[in-house]
Parts: sequence; C-alpha cells; structure tokens
Amino acid sequence: MNILLNATSCVIGGGIQKTSAFLAEIQRDPREHQWCLAASRAVAEQMKNLGLADLQHMHIFESRPSKDNKVRSQIKDLTKAFHADSVFTISGPSYIQFDAPHLLAFTDPWVTHSTWLAYRQRRFPTEWGNVLLNSLYKGYWTRKADAWTTQTETAKAGLHRRLQIPRDRVAIVANTCADRYRENMTEARFPEPGKKIRLLVFGAFYPHKRLHAAIHVAKELKKREKHLLFEFVLTVPHQHPGLQTLFQLADTMGVREHIVNIGPVPLVDGPKLYKSCDICFMPTVLETFSATYPEAMAMGLPIVTSNLGFLRDVCGAAALYFGPKSLSAAADPILELLGNRSLWEDLVAKGIRQLTRFPTPSVQYHGLVDVLEQLAAGTSISENPCDMHESL
Repeated sequence: MNILLNATSCVIGGGIQKTSAFLAEIQRDPREHQWCLAASRAVAEQMKNLGLADLQHMHIFESRPSKDNKVRSQIKDLTKAFHADSVFTISGPSYIQFDAPHLLAFTDPWVTHSTWLAYRQRRFPTEWGNVLLNSLYKGYWTRKADAWTTQTETAKAGLHRRLQIPRDRVAIVANTCADRYRENMTEARFPEPGKKIRLLVFGAFYPHKRLHAAIHVAKELKKREKHLLFEFVLTVPHQHPGLQTLFQLADTMGVREHIVNIGPVPLVDGPKLYKSCDICFMPTVLETFSATYPEAMAMGLPIVTSNLGFLRDVCGAAALYFGPKSLSAAADPILELLGNRSLWEDLVAKGIRQLTRFPTPSVQYHGLVDVLEQLAAGTSISENPCDMHESL
C-alpha cells in the first residue's frame, strides 16, 4: 500500500515529537508499505537531530498549507503522483481535499472541548472572536477527511457534538511518551531538607498554558514558607516577547529569583531535563493530551495540575489537582506534597501504573496503520485499534 504521511502542519512542540516517533517506527516496520513524507522544515531538522534516515520519497515544504494555497496544490499533486492508496495527516486539519481516503489525527482542543475559562486567558474580546473564527474554519476543514483519530474520549465526543462527525468514523489512539523516556525510567526521590525544589513547567508559550501561574504560585509559596528553596523552570524561547512580560511580572511580585528559563529543550535531552527537576507543574486550562504527562510519569516526577475533567482523563489518580480558577491555588498541593513523603512516593508509583494505560510508540504506530489499511479497503475502522497490539 502507498501511504502519504502529511506532516506539513507540524512546526512546533508535540506535533514534531509525534511525527519523529512515527517515522522511527516506519523504519522498523517489516510490512511492505511504501511511504511518502510531506514534511515541514521543522520535522526534517528534527529527523536529523535524532539520526533518522530520510525516507526514499520525501518532500520538504517551507510554508504551511493553512497559509499557502500553492503548498496545498503541491501536496495534492504529490498525492496523485505517488498513487497514494491513503493519506495520513498526523496533525490536522490538512486544509486539503484529498482524492485518496484521508485519515486525519485531530488534536486541537479549541475545536473539540474549549471552555469559557480557556477563552478568558486571552486578554481582549477581539482575541476571543479570532479564536472562535479560527476554530470554525478549522472545523470546516476537519470535516473534509474520511476518518479521524483523537487521543481521548473527550476529544472524540467533541468531534461528534460540535462537528457532527459520526462516532463510528473516529478511532481513539492515545498519545504516549517517546521510547527514550521508557528506556530511562527513574523516580524522583523525596527531597532532603534544604534541597532546592525545581518545579518543571514544560510547555510552549500559549495563553491557555498559563505559564504566568508559576509566578503567582511562587509568591504564595514565598509568603507561606519563607525558608523554602525553590524555582520554577520554564522552557520558553529566550527571544519570545512574552518571556519579558513574565519576568516583569515576577519582578513586580518580588519572585524573580524563583523563575528560571532554560529555553527550548531538544527532544533527545528531555529525559535529562526531567531528571534535573523534582515536580511537574502544569497549570494549563486546555489540552487534548500533552505528552508532558506520560513523560513525567515515566521519569518518576509527581504531577500537580489543574482540576479539569479532560486532565483527569489523562492523569487519573497519578496527580494532585488544584482549582483552575485561582492562579495561586497550586501552592496547597505543592506544600502538601513536600510535607508528606508517603504521598510523594504513592503519587510516583501511581504515575508509573498510569503509564501502562498508554500505548508504546510501537503499539500506537501499528494501531494507526491498521486504521489506514481499513480505510483503504473501505471496511469499518476499529474504535480502539491499539488494543489488538497491546502485547507488542
């Protein structure tokens, strides 16, 4: 079977990581499928960083199809020239009406399950309108696919409820962490007295990630535990204009010494970063499934995150939760965690157990290829295709 892998929309964050893991599995797959990769420049560079070999059929696009009609036409022509039996867009929408059967992996929570709380993270009402219009536009193009995958039941329900996509055309393929995390599994030890606590805030600078919550929590921790040594570790590009805004806020609130930014971290160095920290702090109010959660579980870090249903779907009992409406509310579970060794160790153990619920990259890959084969054959798609590959 000839399959076009469309990764032209993957330009930052999780999409690049997911594509890299998928490409690594392609090179290990004994099945005789022919793959053609349509990739962004960021994906191509990440392949080099990870030592992944180029596919025989590989085309790099310098701009995204969402912003370039010429690129849309080129990708569609590439599909025809390759005689693709099916197309897999690894991070949709594709903004292309393909002639071949099209499987679209959809992970945009603004379209499937955004809330008023998430919209309020935008500073101005005009931004709310822009996000809404963008979501409607994405929804229009999302419906152009023939089958879909989501990472959670919440997202699947959102596709059905908001876009009227039939549930039997949507397969659930959960996200996971890269093999390098499972291969380097460890457990963060309960901090000894006097140790500086490093709280990792691993995420890009998006309003719904609420990175500024770390500053408010820092102020609360400083007020309640004057002798506590701690720092929040951010991974924002050093040139990002929002970073200076964060630092200015930290100066104003008197906690600048507790906020550290190390810049973007290459995927290969991810495990090392987790090992250098003690707690994973995720103040986000909108996600589909951030790989940060299984990564933290694999690396043995206790997780403190927002008390929202879609996050409980991912973390279950393997996290401490705080009310998302208060920026400083996370101080309570953080101090509770630091004051209770048994709670710390129990949370780490639950994280390792929770990790077993997520597929390995190999299981995830084989489940997705199964759906592509079913789609090309015109048969019904599996609702949970990874289940049949759990023993891999």
